[in-house]
Amino acid sequence: MAKTTVKFFHSLSEFCAFLTPEAWGNISSQHGAHFLGAGSLSACVKYVLQGADESEQVKALALLDKIDSGVHGRKRNETVNSVAGEQANIGAYLRGEPQNMRRKVRVEHERSPIRIFVEVSVSGGVSNDELETRGAVCAALAIKLAEIRPVELWACWSSSNGHREDSPRIAGAVKLDTNPLSMATAVAVLAKSQFTRGLRFAALATVDPSKRWDIVCSQYSERGRAQVMRDTFGMEPQDIYIPGGSLEYASQWTQDPVAWVNGYLDSQREAE
Repeated sequence: MAKTTVKFFHSLSEFCAFLTPEAWGNISSQHGAHFLGAGSLSACVKYVLQGADESEQVKALALLDKIDSGVHGRKRNETVNSVAGEQANIGAYLRGEPQNMRRKVRVEHERSPIRIFVEVSVSGGVSNDELETRGAVCAALAIKLAEIRPVELWACWSSSNGHREDSPRIAGAVKLDTNPLSMATAVAVLAKSQFTRGLRFAALATVDPSKRWDIVCSQYSERGRAQVMRDTFGMEPQDIYIPGGSLEYASQWTQDPVAWVNGYLDSQREAE
């Protein structure tokens, strides 16, 4: 069984404060500024916290109306009146109402948040333009769903040292502020190399600088990889998970990004 170190960050600022200059020095010696998005840790942090400018949001905004947003919410337990159940409703019984018992049921609630986990790990062979297309449609998806009901948006990754199932792993997830969800922030985190490469690599080097960390689960099928990620972060069946940007799948999101992301909505619709 793989040993996995999992870290959750409940804000971008918490995540950025976790990173160290020493970690940046470690990764910048291996990768250039173009690949990492900036030449320094402070520049990457500043960009991500400020968010993408208007010109960088154009691609995501153009995709907004093309996203199929017809998804259900998350089910949760609620106690309802019934003719049979675990608890007596004394008031209803005294009033002679037939539904004088109470029982718990799973109900779909429109105010229940939709949780979206976007894996920000991308292959080194994915170009910045391909990366931006992928991130733009993911950002558009989150913004579109936020128009319907509350959204929890997490940027996540899991990297392994080696390609065996028992190789050690480091996983992280950063919760973006969704009150309200900002397109500028979503694009900066999901579509730009400052976060997906620069800060993500810095996080890996902060946890353990002694190893080389690659995208996890390259030995798995896409379905097997999705299950590993869902287990790692405790996702529920109805949570939307969008896998990382492996080079073999790049043509899917570059040729028809809307169809690609709508495929993950189909999976969410089928979940119990």
